Amino acid sequence: MSIEYINEVEHIRGLLTLLSSVPELKEKDWRASSELFKGLLTVSPELVNIIAVDAGGNVVASAVPYQGPLNLSDRSFFQRAVRGKEFSVGDYVIGRITGKPLLSLALPVLDERKEVDFLVVASLDLGWLGDIAASIPLPEGSVLMLADEKGTVLMRYPEGEGYVGTTVPEAPVMKAMLEGPDSGSVSVEGLDGVRRLYVHRSITPGEEAGKVYICAGFPEGMIYGPANRTLVMNLAILSIIAAVVMLLAYALGGMFILKPIQNLRWAVGELERGNLSVRAGRSGAVGEIGLLAESFNRMAVALQERAEERDRTLERVERLGLLYAVLSEVNRAIARFQEKEPLLQEVCNILVDRGLFRMVWVGQLDRSSSAVEPVAVAGDSTGYVGKVSVRADDSPLGLGPTGRAVVEGTPQVCYDVVADARMEPWRERLLEAGLHSSGAFPLLCEGKVVGAINVYSELPGYFGPEEMEIMERLAADISFALEAMEREKRRREAEERIGLINHCLLNLETDPLRNMERITAASREVLDCAVAHYWRRAGDSYRLAFFHGVVDDYKPSVVEMSREDLENAVLWWRGSLAGEEERLRRLQEALPEVNAYGWRSMLSHPVVLGTDFVGCLCLFDRKEREFRDEEVDYAGMLARALAVEEERWRREEGLRDLMDIASHELRHPITVMKGYSLTLSRFTDRLSEEEKWDILRRIDQGADRLTFILEEMMDLIRIEREVFTVSVSEVPARDLALAAMEEIRKRYEQRAFRLIIGEDAGRVVADPEKLPFALMALLDNAAKFSPPGEEVVLEVRRKEGEVIFSVLDRGPGVPPGEEAGIFERFTHVGEVRYHSIPGMGLGLYIARAIVRAHEGRIWYRPREGGGSVFTIAIPAG
Repeated sequence: MSIEYINEVEHIRGLLTLLSSVPELKEKDWRASSELFKGLLTVSPELVNIIAVDAGGNVVASAVPYQGPLNLSDRSFFQRAVRGKEFSVGDYVIGRITGKPLLSLALPVLDERKEVDFLVVASLDLGWLGDIAASIPLPEGSVLMLADEKGTVLMRYPEGEGYVGTTVPEAPVMKAMLEGPDSGSVSVEGLDGVRRLYVHRSITPGEEAGKVYICAGFPEGMIYGPANRTLVMNLAILSIIAAVVMLLAYALGGMFILKPIQNLRWAVGELERGNLSVRAGRSGAVGEIGLLAESFNRMAVALQERAEERDRTLERVERLGLLYAVLSEVNRAIARFQEKEPLLQEVCNILVDRGLFRMVWVGQLDRSSSAVEPVAVAGDSTGYVGKVSVRADDSPLGLGPTGRAVVEGTPQVCYDVVADARMEPWRERLLEAGLHSSGAFPLLCEGKVVGAINVYSELPGYFGPEEMEIMERLAADISFALEAMEREKRRREAEERIGLINHCLLNLETDPLRNMERITAASREVLDCAVAHYWRRAGDSYRLAFFHGVVDDYKPSVVEMSREDLENAVLWWRGSLAGEEERLRRLQEALPEVNAYGWRSMLSHPVVLGTDFVGCLCLFDRKEREFRDEEVDYAGMLARALAVEEERWRREEGLRDLMDIASHELRHPITVMKGYSLTLSRFTDRLSEEEKWDILRRIDQGADRLTFILEEMMDLIRIEREVFTVSVSEVPARDLALAAMEEIRKRYEQRAFRLIIGEDAGRVVADPEKLPFALMALLDNAAKFSPPGEEVVLEVRRKEGEVIFSVLDRGPGVPPGEEAGIFERFTHVGEVRYHSIPGMGLGLYIARAIVRAHEGRIWYRPREGGGSVFTIAIPAG
């Protein structure tokens, strides 16, 4: 029971050490810490509460809710932990939060100045000790008792009620423990007044922990009675035997009597000297002497069997003590080591050095090859581990204990290497090393098997229930430590990666293209891949704009691919390239370098502006790897940064185009107005009245043209800033068409326009100012591109709840394949720059924005016989 107590204290010490390093406590997030404690409490039935206490003794987090504030600075565990700055065990108390009898164990967490920052405290339920005592088979009238150094009874079994919590240092049994040696035995009266033989010893869990005393009391009659009875019986038997021998010797005096008696006397002497294997034999013995010899032999056999059973029991007890001592030592190693490989090596060393196993090794699963690779070994005198192969699959090398433990996630045991057919691939080398049984126990991290701890013994059938239980607990403790280390590793990686991303984003320049290149390079470093690509959309294809890699002499095999290839074969990859054969084939056809450079893993993330794919960030690696959710998030952050730079680039390109077009468009009417104004000022006395009015009319047309251009530019700004709005009401469709036709006829006096309005046109829900502008944009576009003398027609009709406005012309139409781009801004930039067609190329773009604001539709189709038909559909009133 003392081993159980020490082991439990060490187990709690390891738990508190691990808790002190979790992010919730390190960051002092007490609400999250309370939730964490609450979860741990559900899987730790021996604990009644887990709390955190600040340096002033105030409770700041608790698994069990409490009414605050609450200060525990007067408790012994707090004072010992703060004084010694190390793990401490308190005295017996009734918990202020739980109201239960408990023993508190505290671990101080130190700050940078090595001062106590806060304490993590676990409260041990003393009822747990009673449960352990109840499981121990005690003779009738015996008692088990646990007390602290003040003489307070922590546990008594049986009849604990009425004794637990009482402080009785003056009681004889308590006085013998407190004032006597650390271990020993004494015959005194117990707390109940019954005299017993008490065996006691003290336990000291740590330097800052008070002593705990455990004792077991047995009735004196039980101890001495059987021994006295056995002694009397044996003396009686020996007296009878001696008397019979003397009578027979005296009566017969012959050789056939004397020799058996001598043998019997010799056997008795050997038995007295402790030789339990001695037998009297029946050589030459007849009659009563022979029966007496048989009785002696039966007695000797019974004594030998009892002695052997006693030896086996003692050996088992010693073995259990060793098992729990090893478990405790492993838990201390878990608390001491912060890195995986040193911890696993220390565990192997402990299991071998303490004599528990002959050889131990820890294997780690390589998911890309299904091989179980050794990462720590101890006791391998023949080099066995380095000479064999173990897999985690259904091949013969994966059917042994290690392979099955990793695949199935359950403990596996081979009780006899010679007889177990699964051990065929390794049998010869195991027998050469003198190993005859083995066990494999899976190690888990975040719910997934990551490897196994493998133990070997020179004895067949070595693994009993206790060994299995201890090894399963040990594997669970190691798994818990590995998971904590993995979380800490990921936390550090996250800090480093976020730091890289921040450094990249904070050092971006004014050039969007240069920034895209830097973000591409940063993505390779952040995701720790071999090569990073950034593909930019260019019409119906994607071009490799930037790449960055750490592969020698790397040169991309493809710099342009179709939109279909990229979006169907490249986009949305995450993880291993093995698996989907058809999709992998398409990827290899689109990117031959997948085979050429041996890419085995890939992560691709779209770059999106609004709802449009404008690019793709691709990362390649030669290692088989599965990208975690947080790594996909990092790629998403970098893809969004690329999207921002793409938007900046588009805006800057649009601004440059706008400046080029506006400079040309504004220059023409300004030049005309300036020329006419100079003519009017210099030659006013020579001009007729009709000529003067003509000049003024042309100046007015130039001013109108400037106004129109400025209005287009203002509408463009509103659309780009997403503040373009309309104010709708029900208006006659005829009025909107007449307003647009009247304005366009002023602009093109030499062009023929015709308006056709159906009788059912009716009313439309529209902005009476904005919708005529959209109609004028279509009419203006038709007038510009129609040959001289050709009529431009505006038709208005009603159809299926919509009013349809159609503009028909006989211009050149739109070349096949370019229909989708005619409603984009600056569609005719090239033509405008070379003065072939007037206009800024914004009319159709603004018209589309106006129609969308009306929740309507706009589209183009070729006109039969040549020309174009542009149509607007607006909900009818």
